[in-house]
Amino acid sequence: MELPERVITFRQSNDLTQSDLAKILGISSNYVSLIENGQREPGEGIVRHFELLERAYACGLFGESMTSEDFPGETPPSSSRNKSRRVPVLGMAHAGEATLYEEIPKDWQDWVDTESRDEKAFGVRLEGESMAPSYLPNDVLILNPSSEIYSGCLAVLKLKTDGFVFRQIERRSDHLKLVPLNPRWTVEEIPLSEVEWVYPLFGMYRQVWKG
Repeated sequence: MELPERVITFRQSNDLTQSDLAKILGISSNYVSLIENGQREPGEGIVRHFELLERAYACGLFGESMTSEDFPGETPPSSSRNKSRRVPVLGMAHAGEATLYEEIPKDWQDWVDTESRDEKAFGVRLEGESMAPSYLPNDVLILNPSSEIYSGCLAVLKLKTDGFVFRQIERRSDHLKLVPLNPRWTVEEIPLSEVEWVYPLFGMYRQVWKG
């Protein structure tokens, strides 16, 4: 089965819209549409992460039941903590400025360990220095999509037009105040109408990229 057909079959069989799949992979819904229509050949990184996603859903969507038998020739890293579980790193967040990513680097970390119990939890690799020194480029942010955001929490936002942003969030009636931890960066205010989703931060994993 060719990739465009595989993407369509996977998405429809799991009741995902193009927007849903785009959110998980960290690309635009338009890019998903181009792939499905055979108008864009995705890079190796996106293909690899789509294949990872196929297997994750086949095993129960990021569940703890995954074993090395589910990944012939590719064993996800095992946990060194009793209560931790493996979650995939599927998207990206840019701490410097909102950027819409269409490709995933070839050295992208596939799995990280976390104690998050959110079944939908996943990681994103951080770029930019607006949240330094607490959060640095190449840190992996573990997100809890099922958790509620609150004023003062750290979260990754998916903006409808400009990609991803990682900031401290202050809620207002009709907008969000985005506060960087780096004092050299300015505070921004974003209307709620421009925000596609906001996922709060559960934790951070440092230095997990492949050599």
